[in-house]
Amino acid sequence: MAAQVSSAPATRNPNPIDLRDPALRCGAKVVLVLTTGETIEGHVHSSDQTMRLLLVKLPLIHTTLAHELRVIRADYIQSFTVNEAESESAGLIKPVSVKVFNIKSRKAEESIGKLMNELNDNASAHGQMIFDALNKTMPCQWDVLDIIVLDQVRIKPEYTVNDCISLDGDEDACARIQKVPNGHQC
Repeated sequence: MAAQVSSAPATRNPNPIDLRDPALRCGAKVVLVLTTGETIEGHVHSSDQTMRLLLVKLPLIHTTLAHELRVIRADYIQSFTVNEAESESAGLIKPVSVKVFNIKSRKAEESIGKLMNELNDNASAHGQMIFDALNKTMPCQWDVLDIIVLDQVRIKPEYTVNDCISLDGDEDACARIQKVPNGHQC
């Protein structure tokens, strides 16, 4: 059965379905009727009780992709039926540990923050390229448009060898840093 689309505006169901209903288990073949009148037929992929979302796996025709996922708010489902004969096995889905999720989420946010600090929207593409090359082997940070390397060397825009300045008087450190970005002028 193909999805039937209605042009009716979406309205919330005053008596929304309960996503904890055992019939809406993962793999269940469902036919959903939305408050717009649209009919959706597919297999339950998963649900989110907190956000009140149901993810339904829909088959695709005329493509190499196996299926698509449709996210549907439970408040917009008028009714549903389950076809047990065509349902898939539920399989074993391990519960997600909130503690592990929080740890991984925090690490991902820290990683994103670190990556964002390495980007400088105001620097030239050449300056960003020099920063990236240096940052692969030694810690760098931006100071407006200047690149600070190891808290010892400042590289000012145009980012050439002549733009490297030792911050602590160690000219050997400055010479070493000038050699790092192979293939780039610094």
